[in-house]
Amino acid sequence: MKRNSGKHPLEIRSVEKSYDDLKVIPRFSASVVRGEKIALMGRNGAGKTTMLKSLVRNAPGFIEDKDLQFPIDGGEVRWGHEVAVGYFAQDHGESITKGIRSMAARSDGGMKWR
Repeated sequence: MKRNSGKHPLEIRSVEKSYDDLKVIPRFSASVVRGEKIALMGRNGAGKTTMLKSLVRNAPGFIEDKDLQFPIDGGEVRWGHEVAVGYFAQDHGESITKGIRSMAARSDGGMKWR
C-alpha cells in the first residue's frame, strides 16, 4: 500500500445473516477506526466465519471468488479508501498451488512445515 487508509477503514451497518430459521448475525453494526486492533472470538459454531464472510464479500484486495458471492440478508458493509484485505477461508486448501509448502500450528504451540 502506498498511502494510509482513510480514518474509517471499515463501517458495518445493520448486517444480518440467517440460515433458514437460525439467525446467526442479528443486525450487527460497528465502525473500525484506522489503527484499531480487533479480534473476532467465540465458541465453535457461534458464527465467526459467517461474520468474516459477510464482511469480505465486497472487500478490496485478495478475496476468492466464492467468498465474493456470499449473500447476506440485510445491511451494508463499506470499506474505506486505500484498504486492501486478504482473506483465506478455513477450508482454503484448494486455493494453494500444489508443491507449495505451508506452515501449520502444532499442538505444543510450535510451528511445522507441511
